[in-house]
Amino acid sequence: MQIVEATALHFGCSDRQPCPYGLGSARALGALPPIDPLRKQAVELSASLHAALLSRCQSIILLPMCAGGARAVVSFRCCAKPPKLSVVDHTAINSLDPSASDGETLAVKKPSRRTRAPVKRILQLNGRNFAKSIVASSSSSTEAAKLSSTDVEVTRSKLERLSVEEPALFKYVSQAATSDVSVDQIVSRVSSLMGIARVSWNEAVAMLAKAPAILNLKTSKLEESVVFLTDMGLSQEDISAVLVSHPTFFEYDTKEMRSSVEYLISIGLPEDDVAIVFRERPQALNAKTEDVVFSMECLLEAQVLPEDFARILSRAPDLFSPSSREHFKSRLHFFKQVGLYGGSLGKGIARRPNLVHSDLGAMKQAYNYLSEFLPPNDVSKLVRRFAEVLVIDPKRKMEPMVNHLLRLGVKPTHLGKVLLRRPQLLGYTITGIEPTIQYLRELGVTDKMLGKVISISPQVLTLNCEERLKPAVEYLRSIGLQESKDMERLLVRNAQILCCSIEKNLAPKFSFFLDTGLRREDVIKIIVLFPSMFGQNLELSLEPKYRYLVDVMKRTPEEIVDFPQYFGYSLEKRIKPRYEKLVGRGITNISLASMLACVEADFITRYLIGSPPARAPYKSKSTPRRSKYTD
Repeated sequence: MQIVEATALHFGCSDRQPCPYGLGSARALGALPPIDPLRKQAVELSASLHAALLSRCQSIILLPMCAGGARAVVSFRCCAKPPKLSVVDHTAINSLDPSASDGETLAVKKPSRRTRAPVKRILQLNGRNFAKSIVASSSSSTEAAKLSSTDVEVTRSKLERLSVEEPALFKYVSQAATSDVSVDQIVSRVSSLMGIARVSWNEAVAMLAKAPAILNLKTSKLEESVVFLTDMGLSQEDISAVLVSHPTFFEYDTKEMRSSVEYLISIGLPEDDVAIVFRERPQALNAKTEDVVFSMECLLEAQVLPEDFARILSRAPDLFSPSSREHFKSRLHFFKQVGLYGGSLGKGIARRPNLVHSDLGAMKQAYNYLSEFLPPNDVSKLVRRFAEVLVIDPKRKMEPMVNHLLRLGVKPTHLGKVLLRRPQLLGYTITGIEPTIQYLRELGVTDKMLGKVISISPQVLTLNCEERLKPAVEYLRSIGLQESKDMERLLVRNAQILCCSIEKNLAPKFSFFLDTGLRREDVIKIIVLFPSMFGQNLELSLEPKYRYLVDVMKRTPEEIVDFPQYFGYSLEKRIKPRYEKLVGRGITNISLASMLACVEADFITRYLIGSPPARAPYKSKSTPRRSKYTD
């Protein structure tokens, strides 16, 4: 058997990036049984490669054209570390005669199969050229041998000799939809996928294992899918990622999906969000357009906002399945009855996609349970804020948590306020919040005050102790909040301060007050007396109010130490109007508390009717009552 031509097809690399394509050939190398000429050629080809490629080269595959129509594949595994090159492994396989290939196998320093590292192959710049080279090399030969379902082990052996060690490819061979599969078909389709989808050898093999039906698809169908994703706005990197994770996408009807996309854009889906949908859930629109139209019309009827379409499509499985028609409208009708519609419904579905498929009877039970201790308006508010509450089991989750909150000291009259502020609590377990309860006790919060802390700041119960609570407490202690009584007063007034980010909230605002010239102990006093100011924006609220106090009202920073609640009032609705009215009456010597703490009727009576008072009331430093006119 004489070798007419030997060609280096491609070179495996250790990384996933495409490498330059090397091609070499030699003619009349002699008979196949003496393998030395081919081994010599492999070394010569390796030596001719660029050093950068050579350092990553793991194997060389030669596909010789043999006399008599036979084809043989010779695989050389090389130790490619310049300047010394040596072939450490090589195998010869006769594709027409498996038994003969065993006799033609020679080994030089051949490692065991168990210790041999898997070879990664990356297709060159154009993978389809590789597929064409295989087809061309076999065009003049006899028809390649086919593998029946009983010949899987023979195929496994052949692929192993080709250094194709991926189990996924063996699985693909055994699961192929066709009755007969040839080695050439497998290699050709892998190479086609590498070129069309721009993926690595291993990724292409995994794609075939996930979707064996790809073997039956024409190359034009594969290319059509890539063109479609390109038209949808995906980058080449995104396209490759989508096809690797969802190779069944090649089987989807792109014409049907185009029609669905056009409809979605026509009802308000931003074109920029189309790419987001296909990146996050490529199978979302694998449905008939009529099913897409039906489901979306139902959502529009429920006043779901177009801005939530992308999030819903990306996270809601089976949204357009034919089975959805049976119960879609009944669920949406129920949601509308309980006050859940519009943006609240859209965000609820986006957070909990199975909301539209949940058991209607179970959701009614959850709603009825909440109605037992909450007014109808509060139940509707709670559902709008946290639609997922409808799929929480009232017996297993809600009732135990409600009873536990009452045992912790939350008054029944405050229970509705607690749940409205943090409805997610109904989905927690008692053991889930126990570490937080225990930590609050360690900080000095007594059992008597625990119910008040929860009533004012229920959010704190859902925070992770190690990741959020303890770092915040350590920071407050580091800036001077050492006394346990101060910590208790702080937590009772507003434990939500522990929810704030140190880097983005606590530290910048602490530095802001120090920069005003206040002493550290005065800043600590402000924090203890009015911790809720940490919930305000520094640039949009605190700084403008401080500048108005100092620059316009001509007050000193020390005044906010006695009345830090100043920062709790609206600058435009409360501070400016009252100050300007007082200036108009010639009143400038009253305290901040006297100016801001009283209700509007008292303010008018005291300062705007009759003669200005001889002295301003509220000279004492008692903490004033908060007004409803706040930020």
